[in-house]
Amino acid sequence: MVAAAPLASPFLLDYDLTLLAIPLAWSLREASPAGFIPGEKSALALAYVLPLFSRNVTGAASLPIAPLAIAAALFFVLRRATALSPTGRAKALPAGAES
Repeated sequence: MVAAAPLASPFLLDYDLTLLAIPLAWSLREASPAGFIPGEKSALALAYVLPLFSRNVTGAASLPIAPLAIAAALFFVLRRATALSPTGRAKALPAGAES
């Protein structure tokens, strides 16, 4: 829910992006024993540094990158959450899903 909250706001500023720390920490904790999904490291790294440069890139290029980065982080959070077993433990991801 916290990963989707920044997408619901029509006005998102730099300090609002700190909400992404919660799903990022959860994703990293879940990826430790099971391994990363392809592309997950890049999406999480982008979401991590997003508050540092999103305003500058948006102003210079007139291209809002925050919604794209947040949506990518949300995608990987949802994908990892659906890979959990009913007991809350990570199930084995499909072959080739680890990097």
